[in-house]
Amino acid sequence: MFTEERKRRISGSCDSLIMGSVLFLAFAVPFELTFEVPRLICEYTALLALIVKAAVEKRFSWPPLFLALPLSLYILFSIVTVATSGDTGLSLKVFRNDFLPYLILFFCVISLFNTKKRIKALVGVIVCTALITALIGIVSCHVYSLMPEMRASLIGAGFICPEPDGSFRPLMPYTYHNRLATYLMIASTYFFLFMAMVETKKWKAIFGVLTVLPVYCLFLTLTRAAWLGFFSAFLVVITYFALKSRKTFALSIVSLFIIFVLAFLSGPVRGRVVSLFFKANYVSSTSTIKLRLVGFEGAYRMIQEKPLLGFGFGWRVFHKYYPEYRLPEEVENKKHAHNNFIEIAVESGLITLFFYIGFLAAVFYLILKFILLCKHSPARQEIMVDLLAVMVAIQVNALANFSLRETNGMLVWVSTALAVSFFRMVEREQKESRGRRL
Repeated sequence: MFTEERKRRISGSCDSLIMGSVLFLAFAVPFELTFEVPRLICEYTALLALIVKAAVEKRFSWPPLFLALPLSLYILFSIVTVATSGDTGLSLKVFRNDFLPYLILFFCVISLFNTKKRIKALVGVIVCTALITALIGIVSCHVYSLMPEMRASLIGAGFICPEPDGSFRPLMPYTYHNRLATYLMIASTYFFLFMAMVETKKWKAIFGVLTVLPVYCLFLTLTRAAWLGFFSAFLVVITYFALKSRKTFALSIVSLFIIFVLAFLSGPVRGRVVSLFFKANYVSSTSTIKLRLVGFEGAYRMIQEKPLLGFGFGWRVFHKYYPEYRLPEEVENKKHAHNNFIEIAVESGLITLFFYIGFLAAVFYLILKFILLCKHSPARQEIMVDLLAVMVAIQVNALANFSLRETNGMLVWVSTALAVSFFRMVEREQKESRGRRL
């Protein structure tokens, strides 16, 4: 039997391992293909530490029941689709390398990042990494525009897309790179969150100015779905500010105007913005919008073929079977459905999609409940409004991009876990406050 002192030491060591692993992963997110082996080592080390900690302390941190139930059923039916897949080996590989590590991260964050100081450290690492990525990206984009013969991006191997056969695409400039655009969109909204957690006005102002970098870099990717996701998040934040502070609202509008002017100076950016308002881009066979809609039709055929349990877990399974169902006008095969909800329906069936939507609904309910719970604490309320903005951006972008894999899957699950952690933290403090009054 362990003494209480020994238990505390083991638990403390596990805490250090988990926090170190999560913070490293937060740093490695945009470069996760480069750091794939260290990433998997970190994730499974964190899992082992979490199991040991739970065994020693004889307790485990679960989300609230209304969130844990749809999440558990979503995980259960995802496992079922791995077992029933027409290509179990391929499904199992995606499940092991992508989905399971995200769940590990989710439970690590809600178990350990349960104080404002720890949460602030995690958000800070993501923000700083986003700054580095944006700077490299902006330099890369402009170097390529000056020297188009350079068929390489200074961004590095972290943004190379892997092919299903294990090979890699040639290094290219990151324009039209959906995965990078989604990362920049989520990371940009994290700046709002970090500014809400910083106490001094000087640092709030500094990070407010620095937000221009990832947002400007996001514009240069020329990915419209990510732009719309970011603007949706921005609308959530400025609506809250408009209700609370006219001064902050005015500053937010000025910042957005500056970013918009900077981006609009670029001809390609200007063209992509304007294209959203022309009907021709929705019917032309060469436009990406039309190609998305045609792809959705092909995916719908797959759902009709196997509506309950789908073709098998993992976007690589989609890529394998999609050629049989794509429309004649599609020239190239698609790796995924370019939509989170359609992708889940194709991979794992409508039952799994139902529980995934239930899980998302529970997350949004938790966030809104938290916002109402903190109506007498503006600082905490602002933090949760910013988390709501993050989740809104992710879901808007999810309508035209697939963000539940690789680089961005981590941030999606970490964002969800942070909402649970904040909620738990405030609940605990309120219980302690009531206990002291009694």
